[in-house]
Amino acid sequence: MEILLSIIIPTYNLNEYADRLLDVLDKQINDKVEVILVDDGSDIPYSSKYDWVKIIRLPTNSGGASKPRNVGLDNAIGKYVAFIDVDDSVSKDYIETILPKLKTDIIFLSWRSEKHSVVVISKPPKWNCSVWSRVYRREIINTRFDENLKIAEDWKFNQEIKYESYTHISKQIYYYNIRENSLIRSVK
Repeated sequence: MEILLSIIIPTYNLNEYADRLLDVLDKQINDKVEVILVDDGSDIPYSSKYDWVKIIRLPTNSGGASKPRNVGLDNAIGKYVAFIDVDDSVSKDYIETILPKLKTDIIFLSWRSEKHSVVVISKPPKWNCSVWSRVYRREIINTRFDENLKIAEDWKFNQEIKYESYTHISKQIYYYNIRENSLIRSVK
């Protein structure tokens, strides 16, 4: 069976969040989906109770999400790629909602957090450049995340992605978790 969707999850020292996220994904996993969790040199290496998740452990912490995302991209075999930040969550029908939409170059996702609610009816607001708010046809990804950037790496990545066709999902299926040290809390 062809893998249609690769989900890439970078993590560093957030094992309890990884467990919670994988618990939500567990009931959704099927033979069309692969999950790649890239452990960016956590102090306690991450291990999972689920055999469907592929864990790649980097020997040392890179200091940001760029390198783990790149490693995930290098190992992804799905026709499409989605990113989930390990401290976020998704709906119980995240995968089920995405799979029928895998027909265009890019899919824009609606999302919410305790401070924001974004419902996409065509394209997302210009300020929303997070890679977790999109699903990409793997063949249009002709770039990698800049490993020298610790913030705004999503923005730069998305500026380099060229696509011809797109669609959207208006249902909020991604839940952004605003933690004390998260970027969105500090920017407001």
